[in-house]
Amino acid sequence: MEKEKNRIEYCDLLRFIAIISVVLIHVLADFRDYYLIYNKSYYLILTFIDSITRAGVPIFFMLTGIFMLNSKKDENYKDFLKKRIPKLIIPFFIISIIYYIYETLKSNKTLSIINFINLFTSDNIKYHFWFMYSIILIYLLIPFLKKLIQSLKKEELRNLIIIIFISNILTLVKAISQKYDLNLLNGFIYPNIIIYTNYLFLGYYLFKYDFPQKYKKTLYIIAIISLIIMPIGDYYLTKDFRKDNLLVASSPFAFILATALFTFIKDNYNKLKLKSKQKKFLSYTSNIIFYIYMMHVIVMETIKILLFNFINPNRFIISNMFIIIEFILTFIISYIISILLNEIYNKTESIIKKKMSSK
Repeated sequence: MEKEKNRIEYCDLLRFIAIISVVLIHVLADFRDYYLIYNKSYYLILTFIDSITRAGVPIFFMLTGIFMLNSKKDENYKDFLKKRIPKLIIPFFIISIIYYIYETLKSNKTLSIINFINLFTSDNIKYHFWFMYSIILIYLLIPFLKKLIQSLKKEELRNLIIIIFISNILTLVKAISQKYDLNLLNGFIYPNIIIYTNYLFLGYYLFKYDFPQKYKKTLYIIAIISLIIMPIGDYYLTKDFRKDNLLVASSPFAFILATALFTFIKDNYNKLKLKSKQKKFLSYTSNIIFYIYMMHVIVMETIKILLFNFINPNRFIISNMFIIIEFILTFIISYIISILLNEIYNKTESIIKKKMSSK
């Protein structure tokens, strides 16, 4: 979300992969829910596709770590917040209003300012906004985290990441044990915000230091094994409704996938030999990712309703066609809307700054 003067081009590609992944996760969700009830074999296939996308959200956190924790600027806390927090909160607040109106009208309820405030402050506007609350909280901590991380030696930072990563494993074990009424590790409570913050540390580490060459092959093998375990494990653990304990960002498998994807793109980006237009596209897309993320769900749900008028996904092959069409249209329309929102915000911000400077 932070615009950098000296672009790190492989990060633009990672952002693009991340947003594609997130959109696909949400497009697949309803179909996974449907086939969980009516055909678990098809559910397994869709979950395997879903598993491939699960590095997306961790990558967003990792990129935040690169550009926030690596910054050499010595800003006081007030200036840091003044420069960055409004760019998060103002668009988020406005788009939350749009979602609130949409959801309220859809359910034939009455619009209420008090109800909106209650929903907005309790993370109940829309399911994908959990990321916004997490990233805002992380931004409030970044000036302190930056001083901590930049003071650590390579080995110290690596050990910190590994120690927190263990909490990913413990969180997963705890979640699985609850399914069998064992309630293991109840004394170990790790808020997700700690796990998400560790992705910032991981991004900073992998950016600043190369992953040891002798371990890369092992990393990729473990990532492939993770891709096998995630859908199969989810298949056997999921009964009546999805929890995605093996797939979510707090899962150790998502951590491994994100590490492998980041390392692979960093090492092989130059081999892609992208053309200037492709780089410009990725660069521009990076600047509107924030809006694409927030807007894509409302676009997706609207497109799905419209598509049902033309396509009846009553067979698995038709469902897959439906998913592809829904995904493409969702991304394209969200992209166009995000361009407009970005332009509106930039122009409004420019006008306000001019008026403030003229006083």
